[in-house]
Amino acid sequence: MDKRDPLEVSKEILDIIYEYRLQKLANTSDNWSAGTPTFLRTISRFVEMGSAVRMCLPAFPYKSANKTYKVLGSLPDTAEKVSLERLNDICLRIGKVYGPGAKLLIFFNGFVYNDLLTIPELDVWYYVEYLRNVTAKQYEHIEFSRLEDLVNIQLPAELDEVTFVANATNFRRALMNQFGKDDMDVKEEIANDENMRLSWCGHKRYLENDLRFIFP
Repeated sequence: MDKRDPLEVSKEILDIIYEYRLQKLANTSDNWSAGTPTFLRTISRFVEMGSAVRMCLPAFPYKSANKTYKVLGSLPDTAEKVSLERLNDICLRIGKVYGPGAKLLIFFNGFVYNDLLTIPELDVWYYVEYLRNVTAKQYEHIEFSRLEDLVNIQLPAELDEVTFVANATNFRRALMNQFGKDDMDVKEEIANDENMRLSWCGHKRYLENDLRFIFP
């Protein structure tokens, strides 16, 4: 058990994480500073228990639908390799200042909306399985979620590509049933909620770039 003050240890851990943050906007530093107390409270809970710091990240959906100038194919390449190495490195560095270390759980989110970007379910399957296999061999601090971790849906213990494709629509329906809001007015949310507006602008730009050669 680490005998140091949990808050001081948590600060060391957060400093490492902050070294990897993006600072694309003028107010990025202010936003990070505003979130620091919350981050420290979260990290401190793990430190006080003497357990590994658990982090999660929704990421790695699939390769872009824009095969004209963004990507060369549908399988992971050096871009994913560099990203996974960087994420694993964060955990390794945390382990050097805090014995129990850190673990990162990645939630694959591609099957949530791949149909909206004309990405076949089979492409998502092969992309995800490729990353699972690479990570299991090379990045010990990274884990991956399963569909049943996100929603209450009955699936076979071992999924294959046929079962995955057959259940993709059922998964999306279960996701909407469990977390959807029938009374949500999206236009009103975008107009009145700054975070929602920024998310919408980001997704809109992403959709325009990915689909520009598919729906010109």
